[in-house]
Amino acid sequence: MQAKFIASLAVLACAAAHTAQAGSYATLYNFQGGADSAVPAAPLTAYNGLFYGTATSGGGTGCGGFGCGTVYSVTTAGTEKVLHSFGTGTDGQDPTSGLVRIGGKFFGTTFYGGVGSNAVGTVFTITPTGTEKVIFTFLDGHGAIYDPDGNLTAVNGLLYGTTYNGGSNANTVGGIFSVTQRGAEQDLYAFADGSDGAVANGGLVSASGTLYGTTSQGGSGNLGTLFSYSTTGGEHVLHSFTGAGTDGEAPVAGLTLLNGVLYGVTSAGGTATAGGGTVFSYTPGGAYTVLYSFGTHSTDGLYPRANLLAWHGALYGTTEAGGAYNGGTVFKVTPSGKMTVLHDFGNGTDGNCPAAALIISGGLLYGTAAQGGTTGNGTVFTITP
Repeated sequence: MQAKFIASLAVLACAAAHTAQAGSYATLYNFQGGADSAVPAAPLTAYNGLFYGTATSGGGTGCGGFGCGTVYSVTTAGTEKVLHSFGTGTDGQDPTSGLVRIGGKFFGTTFYGGVGSNAVGTVFTITPTGTEKVIFTFLDGHGAIYDPDGNLTAVNGLLYGTTYNGGSNANTVGGIFSVTQRGAEQDLYAFADGSDGAVANGGLVSASGTLYGTTSQGGSGNLGTLFSYSTTGGEHVLHSFTGAGTDGEAPVAGLTLLNGVLYGVTSAGGTATAGGGTVFSYTPGGAYTVLYSFGTHSTDGLYPRANLLAWHGALYGTTEAGGAYNGGTVFKVTPSGKMTVLHDFGNGTDGNCPAAALIISGGLLYGTAAQGGTTGNGTVFTITP
């Protein structure tokens, strides 16, 4: 099993367990590690009948022997192909985010690496056949933000993202950036590690010309924020997580828009004694509501870290731990807070520790488990909603 530390994953909370349930779940591919991919912790992207994704490890023996990560494709029949292995030079290392498609190519980020001795992350493009090119390198120094984390968001052909570190403020806790498809980058905002939030892990969602996101630290209780940003109005904290009440704490996932309402998860806190995180909503009128607290029941899952998927009026997500076998879950929750566990992960061939968002394709849910499977290097799976 991979042991390499990935900053955006922090400590994976899933545990070894028993063989998981079958039901409507099917493993599509078991990652092998080594020259193959390993630790797929980012969501898939569907395009032309294939699924494309990134893995934070694998692809060779660099980066401490675990490999520096890959971009891969997988068919609906389960045939996987490594399209690019990172760490061969200045191409970046450790892609912790998924891919966003614009036209006939994909864009993504790596958390480390790039061009220059002080390189700390990249924005890259890659074609469906595997031609990769770095279009921008983040540099440590001179007040710039760096270590991009979370998926990129495309708005009118421009890409927006968030970073884990850097910035002009003394605490250097990341910020918000934009980058063109040709690689012209602009730091838009640097968090100050105060009331405005700090460390944005989950990327951004766009609604009516405004970007929305979360920070896992900062805010009035230093337990994270829900914020908005616009190029004309700047950054505004919409909600500060306190942890002292029922609102949850440490949101490391981004937000999802459904019928004009923002939905998200916190990785900890809530009303349950276990403090296993929450599902919450935020209305345009400013009402913050906890819809569900994980750990309310012994098998409902713990510690959600991935964006929710909105589909047919419901929300679908994953928890990286908990469930019947303590290997994480796939769940469905309604806007009214009704929770249904669709699958319990274990330590068998179904994988465990799903840390990425789900996607929908052809009426089926597809996702990745960061660990487990036949070799312990993670899986691609499909499940009926």
